Amino acid sequence: MLKVNMEVLMVPRKKRSPNVQGPLLNLLTEKFPIAHNDRGALNIVKLAELAGYSYENIYRWLRKNKLSTKGRDTLLKVAATKDNLDLLEAGGTNPLTKSELNLFI
Repeated sequence: MLKVNMEVLMVPRKKRSPNVQGPLLNLLTEKFPIAHNDRGALNIVKLAELAGYSYENIYRWLRKNKLSTKGRDTLLKVAATKDNLDLLEAGGTNPLTKSELNLFI
């Protein structure tokens, strides 16, 4: 017969983090069409893969609306890839600039 520890089952689950919002998310959504999902929202996991960071690191930036200089430089490199620039041009959006990201340093 299987014994079940009821104390373990009664532990409350951790709350899910609220949806991330803010100016950094808005900027990254606008400037990284290469990392959009099929609904046009920013796919954090895909952006993390492109940048070589963990998705939690990207979420941390978004929750704090703050970047490190290394993060800024990495995002600029990803933003300057041909695929991303082609998508920006097709959508009539200007490429990401260092000064736009410097607001979050």
